[in-house]
Amino acid sequence: MKKKIVTYIAMTMIISSAILSIIFWKVFQENELKVEISSLSISLSQVIESMKSNDEKLEQARELFVTDYLNRTQFAKNLVERDEDGVITESEWEEIIEILDVESVYVVSKDGIIVQSNNTTSLGLNFYTDSKLEKFIPLIEGKVDEGYYVQFDAISASTNVYWNREGRWRNNPDRS
Repeated sequence: MKKKIVTYIAMTMIISSAILSIIFWKVFQENELKVEISSLSISLSQVIESMKSNDEKLEQARELFVTDYLNRTQFAKNLVERDEDGVITESEWEEIIEILDVESVYVVSKDGIIVQSNNTTSLGLNFYTDSKLEKFIPLIEGKVDEGYYVQFDAISASTNVYWNREGRWRNNPDRS
């Protein structure tokens, strides 16, 4: 009988220990899960804040880029228009290009034709007939509010400046 009582007590202790171990393990697991969720939540909020900050910085950079670019186009316009005889020599074009740090400058007539440029192969190019330049037609016709076009994700890293004789600005067409 003593053996049965000892065995019964031992079994009760083993089962109780197992139950307590399971309870402690579940509590520990739940606490670990709460800590991981909290860490994930903090990390996620930091990523969201970082993305918002990056978006704001990107927008500021875009605004600065457009402002700088429009200033350079205005300066290009002034340099081209200061030429009294209306003919800009190759050395004058080189000076303008160097000062502006651009690849090309194009003066576009109200009819959409390139009438002056340092890139002589583009002279006479018609925006209405060239499919690569058709995105400028609303600018030429004055159907857009801004009066300028800047393409931020252009394939080419080079920079071009466009405007027409009426002072409407065109920048960086997609040159596929």
